[in-house]
Amino acid sequence: MTSLWERFQGKNFLITGGSGFLGTAIVYRLVTKAFKPGKIYIVCRGGRQSLEKKWIQWLGSEADALLNADNLFVVQGDLETMDVDTALDGLIPELNVIIHVASTINLTRPLKQIKNMIVHASMKLAELATKCDNLERFVYVSTAYANSNLYQSRGTAHVRVEEQIYTYGGDTTVDEFEELVKSDEPVQFNEFVEQFPYAYTYAKHLTERLLQKKLRDQLLIVRPSIIGPAQSYPFGGYSMPLSTPSTLFSAAVMLTPSRSMVLATRASNPMIEATSDEVPVDVVADRLLAHLAYGTTGPVHAVSGRNALSIFQDWWQECMRERRLPWKVKPVWRPIDWRSPELHPISRTTVLFGTSFEFSEEKTADLLVTLEDDEQGEWELYTKKTETEYDLSQRRQHIRYCMKRLAKRNAGARMLIRMFYRNYGTK
Repeated sequence: MTSLWERFQGKNFLITGGSGFLGTAIVYRLVTKAFKPGKIYIVCRGGRQSLEKKWIQWLGSEADALLNADNLFVVQGDLETMDVDTALDGLIPELNVIIHVASTINLTRPLKQIKNMIVHASMKLAELATKCDNLERFVYVSTAYANSNLYQSRGTAHVRVEEQIYTYGGDTTVDEFEELVKSDEPVQFNEFVEQFPYAYTYAKHLTERLLQKKLRDQLLIVRPSIIGPAQSYPFGGYSMPLSTPSTLFSAAVMLTPSRSMVLATRASNPMIEATSDEVPVDVVADRLLAHLAYGTTGPVHAVSGRNALSIFQDWWQECMRERRLPWKVKPVWRPIDWRSPELHPISRTTVLFGTSFEFSEEKTADLLVTLEDDEQGEWELYTKKTETEYDLSQRRQHIRYCMKRLAKRNAGARMLIRMFYRNYGTK
């Protein structure tokens, strides 16, 4: 019987976002583990030089496997602005798989600033996919929080999300897209858009629906939760800190001079009821590749799930242990809207910290039982549960990196780093 890794033999890939946190992990696994894959084309804004520089910075010696691979080819360009047909036309006869990872992850930008990056760029690539006669699968990396509007519409503290496409009332997908094309802000569908915590999550939600209409059974949607450092590949702790939300948010909380922080929730005891699903990046990469090889279609959650969830209290207490300012920050929970001006500036970008989501993982469970024990051991499909408390001490260098970036335009923050974090994360 052919193993899943062997099913990539001779397959030609086009990957967007291959220089990013998740994209790098996917490329690494294809190069080092997949059996004789064909050509791997990577779309990169800065070209090969930029790609290699980033890999060397974050992969260290593990970058050698990618730098020396003879089946990696770089297509220079920005998917948002490039003429896809012209730039990628020559690849159309070759492509078997398109993996679309590239996306902004900025949670503060309004819809008018991200619609081109997320929605329109994805649809340009999908149009190219329809011209590829040999295409077997289009993989779209979305987010597990693409249906976070269910938290608002259901009115409960805990929400379960299935591996399915959710629509708004009747099927208004085309109408929503047409409105997005014509105007910077939603009008007819504004009430629906406002149910999402960020414009980012709505844009991902709409893109899922648009791609499903266009590509149908050729589409695999992978929905990661909060992507965190790797547990095994390319090496334990692998991360790109500015693309690792929990590391970035931890840095912000540890650096703020505030003594209290207002957060939104509807939970009665949010310190232990609010949960965070942080999933190692290699689990996301392996779930994507395993389901691709297996032939799965539709949405698949790439999450840690109920067995490896973190409660808010554990993360917060660890932030306070790592915090070097001589006073702590007190979380103040209020049953207010995600967009309330009462929210602390940090909690406006972390509103999901007051929620609790459970993401179905049935498709991965079904896949796993088809594998023999030895083949199961070749995949990082699940987060390894640990008995220890939430630990940020192994991320100190990356937290320091985030702090310095956050303080770039803030003189007060730079002063706090000099006073309290001078040697933090330097070893």
